Amino acid sequence: PPGKALVIVYREGFVAMAAGMNLALDGREFAQIKGGKFTALAVDPGEHELSAGFGGLAGPQNNAAVVSFVARDGQAFAYRATVSMGAVKNSVVLVPAPEDKDALSARLARMPMTAPDSAVST
Repeated sequence: PPGKALVIVYREGFVAMAAGMNLALDGREFAQIKGGKFTALAVDPGEHELSAGFGGLAGPQNNAAVVSFVARDGQAFAYRATVSMGAVKNSVVLVPAPEDKDALSARLARMPMTAPDSAVST
């Protein structure tokens, strides 16, 4: 939408793919995605903090991920969420998608979208 930026988060990988990963922007949860799915959220321009982690029984077994970014009007950010295996704890990892717009669109076209919570407007 005009005056907004877009944040896209998609899940790939087999580790914990059936567990729901909770996503939050600026401390407010907006979606939970499982492996092979994505979500997108329109945000106001400015500084933001995106976090991803597991709740419930999986929460204490995994370290959450946090990334900060500065959104500008019309800009899109895409992050690939994966789980990295560790010796004691696994870690959620948010990696900026290095793909161009067309490659990202093709990747997301193969995934079902999880709608973000409409109560979250930033």
